Amino acid sequence: MVDLVSTSYYSGYTMTKKFASATALFLSLAFIPLANAEVAPASDQWRQFSKSGMDSLNLGDYASAETQFKTALGMVQSNSSLKDSLPRVQGNYGESLLQQGKFKEASKEIKKALSLSKSISGKDSLDYAYALTLQSWILQADGKRQDAMQMLKDVLALYSVKAPDSPELADGDEHMAVLSESMGLYDQATEYYTKALNIRKKTSGEQSIDVADLSESLAHMAQRRGQTQEALALYAAALRIKEAQGAPYKAYAPEPTDRTVMFRYFQNAP
Repeated sequence: MVDLVSTSYYSGYTMTKKFASATALFLSLAFIPLANAEVAPASDQWRQFSKSGMDSLNLGDYASAETQFKTALGMVQSNSSLKDSLPRVQGNYGESLLQQGKFKEASKEIKKALSLSKSISGKDSLDYAYALTLQSWILQADGKRQDAMQMLKDVLALYSVKAPDSPELADGDEHMAVLSESMGLYDQATEYYTKALNIRKKTSGEQSIDVADLSESLAHMAQRRGQTQEALALYAAALRIKEAQGAPYKAYAPEPTDRTVMFRYFQNAP
């Protein structure tokens, strides 16, 4: 099984973090609890399975996410009135397979998501951008990093128009930064980490763990580029944020994987 986190040369990075915000937005619009009803009508049950799948995905329970999304997908496929929801659910299912390293199966399902999002939602839609993002991970896992980078440029162009200053755009910038770093393009990686950081400050808050993690990434880039003082300042800023929130001292508890505090060692790092 190929470890996408390891192949990205960034051990604190998870794909779940990159996709969660876009999917959560979709689910917030799609999932509407039914008051005073123990069981939702069949036409609405797919939303519950989709929400459960997303919860499992955020917690890193990818096998459960696969089961939930597969069930939701079957329901959506069998109901023509739910056609507009099909591209996103198809993509969710493909992501759950991708997270487990089931690349052959994931590739097949993600290609379906690309086709559906293109024909149903349109090539200028967020559904299509999401499917392209998934496909870029498939290309990256297959060692086709230049192709993955070109596809990510298309993703960023879409989000810049459809969702400027959004978590989705920050996700794409961070993915591009990670990919650039893995290819030794440190100046480019720094540029995209900085773009992601500026957006995260607006969407997550100046003192968020997201901002601290990105500050660490920028510190690592500064260190690699020989900018020792800048690296020290960024490492210290990240540590202050995490200490202020008590993040390094919290006992383990199940939580979304993107909130997991990562400890990484780089040679000569403080």
